[in-house]
Amino acid sequence: MKQIIPYFTMDRCEEAISFYQTVFGGEIRHKSYGKDVPGFEGFPDKLIHAELHIDQNLIFFFNDLQLKEMIHGNTLIIGLECDTKEELLRYMEILQIGGRVEMEVANMFWGATHAKVEDKFGYMWELNYTHDLT
Repeated sequence: MKQIIPYFTMDRCEEAISFYQTVFGGEIRHKSYGKDVPGFEGFPDKLIHAELHIDQNLIFFFNDLQLKEMIHGNTLIIGLECDTKEELLRYMEILQIGGRVEMEVANMFWGATHAKVEDKFGYMWELNYTHDLT
């Protein structure tokens, strides 16, 4: 397997991709709008596909066109393994804006600093930094 790519579907897609770029950095390399995609002409200003490239990682985005009922639940949590504790704290600080902290930053029994936060779009993030145990 080459890569698993999360595909975010949401109503505020333009806002979300800008927000996640602010949080994680990276580059928005592709944006396609309904007016430019066959079959989506009825949604001319909606973002049909966008890509945020972050180092070797990739996130896809699609605007919720309400073609079918979207059920936003708690069945998926996005986990991030951070390079440093400072990186974890920075992500935590930004992701909680407009969202809520599910679990404060804490040292865990498995040798990591860990936190859990729901962002303003309703997505849950588990942030982890595994300590150097050498």
